[in-house]
Amino acid sequence: MPNDTDEILTVSEVADRLRVPSSWVYGHADALGAYRLGKYLRFSWKRILEHLEATSNCNGLGLAAQRPQTKLLNSEGCNSRGTTKEQK
Repeated sequence: MPNDTDEILTVSEVADRLRVPSSWVYGHADALGAYRLGKYLRFSWKRILEHLEATSNCNGLGLAAQRPQTKLLNSEGCNSRGTTKEQK
């Protein structure tokens, strides 16, 4: 895996790096900060890493915790379901 954190990746490349199915990446595209280029999705690896870091501060739940959100946030910016205000 290259060390360049400013790479732009395809859905398949993101899925490979995160070791999840492509369908999961499509389902979480907005939370991962997808760029839409017509019918194509592209992702910034740096942005994904920043998102994972931010969500890991929410009780270690990361992206798996994404559900409909509440407006109640704790001092870390996480709501009761473990999602951050950046995931709006």
